[in-house]
Amino acid sequence: MRKSVAAVPSMALGILALGACVASSPAPGPEGGGCALDVLAPYLANVKGYTLTAFETGEGGARMILVGEGEPHWLLLTVALEGPNVHTFLVSRGQAGISEPPGEVDQQLAPAWDRLSSDPKAQGCAALNVSTPPMAEDAYKRMDDLFRQTESPKPAETGLPRGFLVVVVLALIAAAAGGMVLAIRRRSAIAAAARAPEDEPKA
Repeated sequence: MRKSVAAVPSMALGILALGACVASSPAPGPEGGGCALDVLAPYLANVKGYTLTAFETGEGGARMILVGEGEPHWLLLTVALEGPNVHTFLVSRGQAGISEPPGEVDQQLAPAWDRLSSDPKAQGCAALNVSTPPMAEDAYKRMDDLFRQTESPKPAETGLPRGFLVVVVLALIAAAAGGMVLAIRRRSAIAAAARAPEDEPKA
């Protein structure tokens, strides 16, 4: 029985270590994307101060969201190729009364659009190519849909990191398990003590 009790602290330490890993895990970035993301990622890396956080492909080309620290906080972008023609739609979010992206962002992306029209990888990526030019209204609606799905306001935070809360909960579970083992041992010891006189040989 002592081995079982000794295992409880070890289990608790293991759970705490697991919780620490959860707490330190980096936030996931955009998933999938296939050839479209492979083609566009080097171009998007030229946008200073912004990080790609969401990416999807489908009807109308590829849509993506870039997040920055300042204003505007979000950049929503659609890219589609129609033969040698490159169609792009860019709008910003997170700056009151302004939806136009900063001029420097346009300047940083402009060379990319020139190169995409002759980029063999871009031309060979079905997810980027469309048979008809995307309509502006449809492109902006699809970008807004992606924005609401991935960047919608989150519930109010408790002020504590999620990983820290996981560690606390797991530690409480481990402590409860240890308490149960100790309680079982105590009851077993009491029962054994109560039976001991009956087990002694009579004179």
